Amino acid sequence: MKLADLHPIYRQVSGEEAILIANLSAEMYISTKALHYDSWAASQTAEEGTKAETWRREGREAVLDSVKSRLAAGESAISRVAALEATVTAEVERKAADLLAVQRSADAMAHQKELAAVRIQLAELRGKDSQSSMLAEAHAEMKRTIATLSAEIAKHKEATSTKSSYAIGKIGEMELFELLTKHVLPQFQFSELKDMTAIKHVGDFHLWIIGPTLKRIKILIDSKKYSSAVQNIEIEKLYTDVDADEDVDVGLMVSLDTPISTKAQFQITKTKKNKPCMFLSFDKLDDGIRQEVLCWAIRSLVCIASAQERGKRDTIIDEIELFMKDLNSSVADLDSCIKTAKSLCDLLRDMKDRLTARIHKCRINCGMETATEVITMAEVETDVRCKGMKLNGDRCKSLKKADGEFCGRHAAEQAKA
Repeated sequence: MKLADLHPIYRQVSGEEAILIANLSAEMYISTKALHYDSWAASQTAEEGTKAETWRREGREAVLDSVKSRLAAGESAISRVAALEATVTAEVERKAADLLAVQRSADAMAHQKELAAVRIQLAELRGKDSQSSMLAEAHAEMKRTIATLSAEIAKHKEATSTKSSYAIGKIGEMELFELLTKHVLPQFQFSELKDMTAIKHVGDFHLWIIGPTLKRIKILIDSKKYSSAVQNIEIEKLYTDVDADEDVDVGLMVSLDTPISTKAQFQITKTKKNKPCMFLSFDKLDDGIRQEVLCWAIRSLVCIASAQERGKRDTIIDEIELFMKDLNSSVADLDSCIKTAKSLCDLLRDMKDRLTARIHKCRINCGMETATEVITMAEVETDVRCKGMKLNGDRCKSLKKADGEFCGRHAAEQAKA
């Protein structure tokens, strides 16, 4: 309904007043409707009354026809609803029967599963004793297997360690055999060397040399190549091997890489049968002088063994020990002199650097030079030690050769590699 079609009063008042006017008008219309209808019927003409009656009759007939058609449609709808209810009822009954069958089948399967689980538990309970005994037997067998494997592992480790020590020992024997063959034998006429490494408890090498009294001296030589100091048990073995051979006159133990515990360098001791034994270590000795030291030790032993009188032999041993003490003292003094000389050299180098810098600065201030940099002497540390490494991982302490970076022994190893 448009506001323009209503009384102008509705456009002049507020919305609430317009609603109030409309409601009041509706109540007045309801209360005066019959009066207005009677007044309208009385005022209409005969023709208008006839038309009104005709319209009322036609309206009633139209309404009656509409009601009849609606009643027919309702009866048809009722029949269809009845048929649909029957169909739905049948379908619901069929679905319910299917669902009931499915539920019964599921219940039966669940019951079967529960029954199977109960049967399994019952079987487990019945076989619990036998299973426990089987587990105990399996556990015992596993323990026996672990013990066997542990024993095998221990044997393997022991064999590996023994094999490694054996291989290192063989390398040391080869090194000493090469020194004896190439450097010692040519120094002594009518000398003879025999490799005894394949025989136990006789030493590694037997060396025969003609002494100054034309006596054929037999020397038992034992080689040691360890990563740590040679222990006292090896010294006792040397004593035993020397005394066991009646033809052996003197013994010699040579340690290629490490010192010999409880023994000084070139120290000479005696076995139970008063046979002299010398202990020699190549530790901290340059490869270039090892052969000379070995030759000197053998000459000393030959000289001792050639002495017929026991007093003279003891005198020679005492003289050698005194000489070694003096030599060691001289070496210590030389080390001290070397350190002092090195400190003095460093001090003189620093003085030269400061003097050079001062002269250069003076020349710049006097206008004799235009350079801005101060010339200094570079300190060059000359490392004279061999760059080779020992088996224990320490750096070689021997002096390197003048034409290379390694000592003689490591240079030979590098050449072979």
